Amino acid sequence: MSVRTLSKALNSSGTTGAARLALIALSDWSDDNGHVLASLRNIAEKCRISENQARCAISALTRDRFISTEDAAPGDSEMYRINLAKLGEV
Repeated sequence: MSVRTLSKALNSSGTTGAARLALIALSDWSDDNGHVLASLRNIAEKCRISENQARCAISALTRDRFISTEDAAPGDSEMYRINLAKLGEV
């Protein structure tokens, strides 16, 4: 867990609703460089939303460039990278 990343997400993300919850969840699991390995199921469970809502939230975060996906990991998890510079801009 990166307190720095989580703090940025909580204080300056510029997101709302499920996208905000998903960004906070990813930030809670991330390292100091914003890298996080997570599945849609885990994101949905942590945010207490459906997997479909989690998918939409991740799509919105990707579209707005708050996160990007990196090389897919084996299994059902995805490697995400939180755009720390974007969090600092908002």
